Amino acid sequence: PAPEGRIRIPAIGVDADVLPVGLDRQGALEVPPFRDALKVGWYELGPRPGDRGPAILVGHRDAPAERGGRGRRGYRDAVFARLDRLRPGDRIETRTAAGRRTTFNVTEVATYRTADFPTATVYAPAIGAQLRLITCGGRIGRNGHWDSNVVVSAARVATPERNTSPAVTPPTRSTGPALSPSAKSTTPRDPSRPDPPTPLPALPPSLPHESSPSRSAAPRQERLSGPTPATPPGRSGRSSW
Repeated sequence: PAPEGRIRIPAIGVDADVLPVGLDRQGALEVPPFRDALKVGWYELGPRPGDRGPAILVGHRDAPAERGGRGRRGYRDAVFARLDRLRPGDRIETRTAAGRRTTFNVTEVATYRTADFPTATVYAPAIGAQLRLITCGGRIGRNGHWDSNVVVSAARVATPERNTSPAVTPPTRSTGPALSPSAKSTTPRDPSRPDPPTPLPALPPSLPHESSPSRSAAPRQERLSGPTPATPPGRSGRSSW
């Protein structure tokens, strides 16, 4: 698929295209193929980066090295090779294909054993725009798989409001992404109270565990495995974020 935006993480030298990913036939969360190991996948059935809620971004930690590559034991670094080196306060920038830019600050960096992954926390609805960046971590077991996942959480940097008209309370029963306030709404918004959370599309109930091919086996396309996630409600076609 064509890139639908870019992501920059200056602290770890990431400046990469973002590709839409969904679920495969088994209901597992997809990741970019190894040929796109330097690109990031955005889970297109969830919120877009910059919209309210946790936008899910996934990427490889490593990938099979091409002939002549410098990867240790035949592998090379991929786009999220240094994701676990981020620290709270580090900046993440996203840009859409339409040119909309959003800046986030890292709030937490955590590594979880696959069996202990806190699904409810990672995929929980959020008030405000947030990111969840996910890759493999921990150690490589005898089966050739990483035994943990690295999860970086980030929140959008607040910007001063520039509206010249009073803000209004958004609908409380929206069935889709955040909606613009109705033009007929006249109820003033109480600035001391946060906006109510918008219902989000269903997300996989468990963290996808990135399954790297065996270090002794021939390279194959990598996918996220683990318990089969629930299929989220589809959208009418792909939409750029």
